[in-house]
Amino acid sequence: MRSAPSVMMPELTDAFGLSTTGLSSLIGLYYYTYAIFAVIAGASVDRWGAKYTVPFGALLLAVGTAMFALGGESTAAVGRLLQGAGAAYSFVAAVYLAAHGLPARYLATAIGITQCIGMLGGSAGQFVTAPLIHGPIAWQQLWIYAGVVTLLIAVAMYVATPREKQSAAPQSAASQAGFWSTFAPYKTVLTNPQSYLCGLIGGLLFLPTTVGAMTWGVSFLEHAWHVDYTLAVDRAATVALTQAAGRPLRYLASPAVNKEELAREIARRDGIGQGLICGIVVDATKISGETAKTVLLSTAFTEINRPLLVAGVTEAPI
Repeated sequence: MRSAPSVMMPELTDAFGLSTTGLSSLIGLYYYTYAIFAVIAGASVDRWGAKYTVPFGALLLAVGTAMFALGGESTAAVGRLLQGAGAAYSFVAAVYLAAHGLPARYLATAIGITQCIGMLGGSAGQFVTAPLIHGPIAWQQLWIYAGVVTLLIAVAMYVATPREKQSAAPQSAASQAGFWSTFAPYKTVLTNPQSYLCGLIGGLLFLPTTVGAMTWGVSFLEHAWHVDYTLAVDRAATVALTQAAGRPLRYLASPAVNKEELAREIARRDGIGQGLICGIVVDATKISGETAKTVLLSTAFTEINRPLLVAGVTEAPI
């Protein structure tokens, strides 16, 4: 749902009668609620467990997905907000369930596989969606069908997710203090200056892939580099596809090295590597159309290269 709008920009512009700026604002609503509900989702899962909160997140996503195609601009805006809120539960829930269902030594691998599946979905949102909405079904039908499938997933998750066992021991005063006490640990994070530095770095790393390639990559390649639509979709989808391959490798490598050093090295090399790539992409007027695929592949290649660099397997430059 995050990347699907990138392959239907002309259809959305005609349907909602929006300018490029207006359409970007509509699509970007997803990220506002995604960021806010990532915190709420974590606190909710910690407080009440995954049995009810995870299906609730999937239900929000299902409703938001269907609403995006059922009305005008206002309905689509509400739907996009619900999509972001519901999607925020997915990764939090996956990590939570992995932490409770797997030995600690496999946790990093489970997170890597989770991110791999997520990036495969992001890639499919482009190269699978594009031929569907220009062939057998209309773009509105795609969103409605996706909403129905997501609703079925929500029901399946409710049935399959086990109820957590309640401890027989008396609850502590902190656990009885109410829902807002769940947010107490965030004080430690928010009062640490390094948290804001990590957030800034994470946001900058987010821009060239999720926002750049997965949201505006197709339109950018079409209009700035005059790449054919089908080829532009394939090239934009390549970023998420190769990230899907690289992310499990990152976490498979992590048990072999010091976690703190791994985090620092990933941040340093990502900041340099993707910063250079962003600089190249911004100066698009000096690049031929055939260079587009190389740039996008280079962005995604950092996902595969960085754990190998950190683990000392290779010293290939980014």
